[in-house]
Amino acid sequence: MTSLLLALGDVEGFERDQARLELTGGIVSYISASSFIHGPGFAYFRKRLRDFCDDIYVIDLGGQRRGSRRTANVFQQIKTPVAITVAVRDPGTEQPRAGRVHYVDWSDGARGEKLARLAGVKTVGGIPFERGPTGATEPFHPEIEAPTRTGRY
Repeated sequence: MTSLLLALGDVEGFERDQARLELTGGIVSYISASSFIHGPGFAYFRKRLRDFCDDIYVIDLGGQRRGSRRTANVFQQIKTPVAITVAVRDPGTEQPRAGRVHYVDWSDGARGEKLARLAGVKTVGGIPFERGPTGATEPFHPEIEAPTRTGRY
């Protein structure tokens, strides 16, 4: 339930920011549950980001503290995996856009290692991003396929 609540807050925040950036362009950056990267329930949100933005940078920090494949979370009290998203809209481009997704998986490593890696970032050019899928509702993660017609992976 925490993932859903965080992601719904992201959608509302994006709606508010979208109105401000419509004409001038700019950057929207936020930290959220990473479930929107691949979750079928967030396909529409991914489509909205791709349609509105020119470039979408996703840093998947992991942090799954439940289940069999646990990873350290940068937030000590959070059990839900998190991601940092930076969405860029260039001014003067007509809609809809075909936002390019740039993804990096930084889920491995201890909390301190992740924080040090983040502290070392000066520009997005210094991060080894992979290109994400291009389909409107496809996951942002390059290795995860889109759900089938039944909604299952």
